[in-house]
This record gives sequence, C-alpha cells and structure tokens, in this order.
Amino acid sequence: MNRSSSILTTNMPTNTTTTTMTSVSSSNNNNNNIQNESSGDSLLETLPMEIIENILKYLNQRELSITCRVSKSWNRIIYLLWHTIDLSKSHHHFTHLSSKLKQSLQKVKKNKIGYLQAIFQNLVNNNGFFIPPLVTNPDSYSNSNKVSSTASSANANGSGSINPAIFQKNIVQQQSTAKRIQQEIQDRLEKRIENFFQTLCFRHHRIEVLDLSGCSDLKMDSLLLMVQTFSQTLQKLMTRRCKSNTMTDMAFSEIFQYLPKLKTLAIGEMPMVGEISIGAMIHHCPLIDALGLGQCQGMNDDSIIALSKSSQAKSLHTIGLNNLSSLGDHCIRELGTHAPNLVIFSVNNIRSLTSDTLSTIFLNCSLMGSIDLSGCMQTDDSVLVSISKSCTQLFQFNISRIQKITSYSINLVIRKCKNLRILLLSKTMVDDDCVLSMIDNLNLETLYAPGCTGITDVSVQSFLNLGPERLSKMFINFSQCLHISQSLISILQSLTKSSLSPTNNHAFMEITPSQDSDLESTK
Repeated sequence: MNRSSSILTTNMPTNTTTTTMTSVSSSNNNNNNIQNESSGDSLLETLPMEIIENILKYLNQRELSITCRVSKSWNRIIYLLWHTIDLSKSHHHFTHLSSKLKQSLQKVKKNKIGYLQAIFQNLVNNNGFFIPPLVTNPDSYSNSNKVSSTASSANANGSGSINPAIFQKNIVQQQSTAKRIQQEIQDRLEKRIENFFQTLCFRHHRIEVLDLSGCSDLKMDSLLLMVQTFSQTLQKLMTRRCKSNTMTDMAFSEIFQYLPKLKTLAIGEMPMVGEISIGAMIHHCPLIDALGLGQCQGMNDDSIIALSKSSQAKSLHTIGLNNLSSLGDHCIRELGTHAPNLVIFSVNNIRSLTSDTLSTIFLNCSLMGSIDLSGCMQTDDSVLVSISKSCTQLFQFNISRIQKITSYSINLVIRKCKNLRILLLSKTMVDDDCVLSMIDNLNLETLYAPGCTGITDVSVQSFLNLGPERLSKMFINFSQCLHISQSLISILQSLTKSSLSPTNNHAFMEITPSQDSDLESTK
C-alpha cells in the first residue's frame, strides 16, 4: 500500500508539471498567432493600394471571399479593392426570386392551384425560407412567423413541403384576398432586394465589372445608386433581362453621365431601352468598344446609324444585334463600313440582311474572329467567299439554318480559315467532303451539325479514327442526320464531351466578364 501511495505521489507532480507546461506552450502559441496576425495586418496596411491590388488579382472570387475572413483589416481592404460583382449565374439568389415567382404563378393558373399555396411552396422548396407578409396586426405577424418556422423546420428535415391545409388555416384566414398577400410578399421581396444593392454600394468602391443579368425586378433607383457609387472605376455593365417597369429609355439614359470609363455594355432583352439611351451613351462614354443589344426591341435604324457616325465606331470590336428583326439592311451596312476593327459580329435572325451588305462588311473588317449569321436567310455563297478572302483569323462560325449556302463555300472557309475551332452548321448543306476537310485542316473543338442530310457514316468513321484521346476534348453533335446510323452516333457520343461547355454554348449570345480573353459574342 505504501509503495502504491509513493508511486501515485511521485507521479502527480509530474502530471501537474506536464499540464502546466502544455498550458504555457499553448498560451505562447496563441500569443505568437496573435502577434503574427497583428504583424500581418500592419504589414498589409503599410503597402500601397496599387501593390495590394496587383497581388489580389491572382486570386479568384472564392479565394477572395476566404481572405475577407482573415481579419477586420483584411476584410476592409479587400472590399475596397473588390473588382467584380456578378449576379448573372446566381439563379437561386433572391434578386432573381421575384421573376421566378411570376413564372411559377403563370403555370399554376392553368392548373387552378391557389395563389397562396403556390407562392409558399415555391419559396420553401426552391429557396428554403419563407418571407413573412408585411402585416400590421401583431397577431397576424406572429402567425406568419410560426408558419415560417414550421416551413423552415420541414425544409431542414428534408420534407421540403408543408400541408396546404395547415398553411391556408394559418395564413388565408388573416387576409381578405390571396392577391393582397401576394402583393405584400412582393413588397417585402422588393424591399429586401433594394437593401441588398444598398449594401453592395456600402461595401464596395472600386467595382470594374457589374453583371446584373437576370435581376428582372431591379429598380432604376438601385441601378443609378450603384452606377454613381462605382462611377470612377466601372468599365463593364451588363443588365440583360432587367425588365422592371422603371427601366424606361429616358430613365436608363441617365446612368451614362456617371460612366466616363465604360467600355462594355450589354443590355439584351430590355424592351424599353432604345434610341435615347444610345444617344446618351455616345455622348458620355467615349471608350465604348463592345455592345450587346440583342432583343432590345426599342432599337431602331436611327440608333444604329447614330452609332455608326460616332467616334466610338472605329474602336468597336464587338457588336451583338441578335433578333432585332426590325432593323433595316442599310443601317447595319453603315455600321459595318464605319467599324473596321470588329472582331465579334452577331446578327442572327435578321432576315432583312442581304448578301451584298454582309459581303461588304466582311471585306471591310479583316479582323473578324467570331461571326454569327444563323437565321439570316438571304445569305448565300458570295458571303462565305468574302469571308474566306478577308477573315482568315476566324475561330468561331455559325451559319445554322441557312439553305442557300452550298458545301463548296463551306469547304472554302474551312481551307482558308485555319484558326476555326467552333463550327455551328445545323440544317445546312454541309457534306462528308466538308467534314473530312475539317479533320485535315482544323484543330476542331466543337462541331454542332444536327439535321444535316449530306453527312453520312463516312464522316463519323473519320472522327472515330482520331482516337479516344483526341475525341475526349471535342464536342460533336450529328443528331437527326438521316444518313448516319444510330449505333455510330452512340459510339461517337460515348467518346466525346457530353454537352457544350458554358462558354461555347453562349458564345454567340452574351458578353461575359471574361469577354476580353475569350472573345465571346453578344446577345
């Protein structure tokens, strides 16, 4: 017993000493970490902003977000130097939510489902939360919060839904009509969206790229506030599909007085923007070199002629006029002849364009790299002959659905334009000879040619001969080609990319923040 006691007695001080040493060591490590963090912060603050900015350019958006959480000093400095706000791909962000609600309600009207049930289920199932209505009665507000809590709990447990009867019992009884509740929810969403954009203006001061595409309920006041806040640095503005009733031509034209450094403007699918805005842009934005105006039905011939006569025309390298069927042949001809430095030219579905006009433009613009003529039905072989003579730097070409073009002229472009990487030829006269010429002359990445009756098994077999390694880097689509066996198409699909990459898929439709390097087209 005494021996055991002595052992315990002798061990106890040792353990105590070890614990004490560990505690001291841990304390020292914490102090060192605090000192290192403090020294890191002080070092960062002593560097000039220009040097910090050059360092941060090597980080992507995710890495920058992580860096913001290092310390308060880093958070403040990084927000000051943040360059890009891109909401275009945030389809589940609440800035896109209101338009999704409207689309959902249009569908449920056909099925005669109640407004309240549809709104509630859309918010909970797709977004995991429910925004209480703007009620003035405290009891009603309490009930709304209870339903919100129940919905959140159900969503967290994986049910993702709630009994419509329970919902109607707690909410419908508090309101006189379903439409009133819908409007209150809409008001709450709009207020939250407005506060969100105000927060962006408070946090960021050096934004160069502002992409708000898809924020369909963005109000003009919020856009104007952001433009004024970022006026000294903003170079690229994308507001595609921003269709709020406040986005009138006159109101939108007011933003350009605050954008002296603007270079890229993409305003596709803004139906009320037109001639007044283009005039203001010409007057206030001398550095403009890329324009995306697709599906802006407010654009007319006078808008394009004014642009062609402006000083900016010579510096334009990108123009997107897709689906502007109201434009006349003569105004696009004027623009093409006054913009010799065009690299990206996208005019799909403008059926008034003649072959003479297109030939004149391509002979004048020898730097063309990306051309989209899909749906321009008057295009014939003479246009492709002009392209083969002048546009030898062409890397992306879309002539889908044009029946007047023969395989001869397609083959001519393939042989002369050796930089071609992306070809979109659906429902054209392309044949096996053209495909064999592509394989021999081009380092092809994408061939989209569904519905081409001139292509046979010979073309597919020629691609298969390239081997799995080469094919794994390519996207090829020969669907609905009547003279190709389905078994060969299946084999080819198993060896190639399963779908177009986002860059290729939207290459002729949109300007993106990476447009300078990728030379993507506009919508």
